Amino acid sequence: MFSRYIEKHKEEFELGDLTPAEKGKRIINDFLISNNSIKTFNQKQRIVLVASSFDNQTLSAVAWLISNNVDISCFSIMPLKINNQVFLQVDRILPPPSIDGFYVDIEDKKEAGVERNSTDIIRTNLPRMPKLFEWGLLKKGDKIYIKNHDKEESMAEVIDQRLINYKGKKITCNQWGQDVTGWSSVCIYEWAIKLDCDRTLDNL
Repeated sequence: MFSRYIEKHKEEFELGDLTPAEKGKRIINDFLISNNSIKTFNQKQRIVLVASSFDNQTLSAVAWLISNNVDISCFSIMPLKINNQVFLQVDRILPPPSIDGFYVDIEDKKEAGVERNSTDIIRTNLPRMPKLFEWGLLKKGDKIYIKNHDKEESMAEVIDQRLINYKGKKITCNQWGQDVTGWSSVCIYEWAIKLDCDRTLDNL
């Protein structure tokens, strides 16, 4: 990119017999040497992911990368309106104070969905809609709404483990969440709140 700038503005540089690319490299190297950064520049990369929410697959992948010494982090940003003023609430999801906090100790590995492989790495698969129905935490006719959105406007009625009734339309929970928020994707377990207890599905 710098060589393109030099090519376009040759009058600003004394090229001599150098090409724009060679001149650009020399300018950058001189800058790094003068700032004692020639051996450290660009030696460590950092990845920052920012979104309203992250699905479990993304969080699992990021947690694995962190455990393998990759400098990567996830931040959730949520708009808040307080007294006609708009704020952004920023939360760091990963890395947590301790990655161990993302692993759950449950003895019955079959019921909890905990799998162990030959290297003793533990993977926890949290319960989904079928389990919420099986345990009676969610049932047909329950009312749910989207967190931080107008309760009446976002209200929907549970039909079964897959579908809900939203404004007379039978759609999936994820589609409902996308319609209400306007986002291209949403982790419905973190954003759907059960009306009779005001707890998210994730919390349930």
